[in-house]
Amino acid sequence: MGNKIIVLVGVSGSGKTTIGRELEKHGVENLLSFTTREQRSGEQHMVDYRFIDEYELGHQILLDNVVEMTEYNGHKYGLLKRDVDYIMSSGSDVYFICDKNGANQIKEMYPEQCVVFFLRIDVKTMIDRMRVRGDDDKSILSRVYNAVSNNELDLDYSVHNYSLSKCVDPHEDAMLILSLAGVDE
Repeated sequence: MGNKIIVLVGVSGSGKTTIGRELEKHGVENLLSFTTREQRSGEQHMVDYRFIDEYELGHQILLDNVVEMTEYNGHKYGLLKRDVDYIMSSGSDVYFICDKNGANQIKEMYPEQCVVFFLRIDVKTMIDRMRVRGDDDKSILSRVYNAVSNNELDLDYSVHNYSLSKCVDPHEDAMLILSLAGVDE
C-alpha cells in the first residue's frame, strides 16, 4: 500500500479543488471518483469521473468494492476500493475530495493511511466564492443551508482558508497539509 490518503472536506467554495490541484504539483495523485450521473459536455470518462450506471454500481456493491458513496441531486458519487488499491500500490500519496460521511467511511477502511482535513471558511466567504464561480442563488442557498446544518465531523486537522488570496495561491495551505499528513516531498 502507498503512504497517505489525504482527504479534503469542506463546504462549497472552501478551496478543496484548488488545494487539490496544488497537491498534484507536489506529486500527490488525485483519486478518481465514480458517478452515476450522465456525462456532461466536455467531461471525459476516467479523467473527470468514472461514469458508471446503476447496474454497474450494484455489481460493485455486491463485490464489496465501494469505499464510500453519497447521493447528490439523485445521483450517486463515490470511490471504488480497486481504484484506491491500484494507485496506492505504486507507493503514491493520494488525495480525495468528499463530504464528511465519505471521509469517515474512508478513514474506517484505511485508518493508518487516511488523514482528514476540513477546510473552513465563513458563510460570507462561501457565498462570495460561489458567486465568483457562477453558482446560481438557489444553489448557493441550498449549499449554505447544508453547510450550516451539517457541521459535525471526525477530522484530523482543520485548515482555515478565509483569505481569498490563499484560495488563488494555495501553496502555503498545500504545504501545511503535506507536512501535517506526514508526506515527504
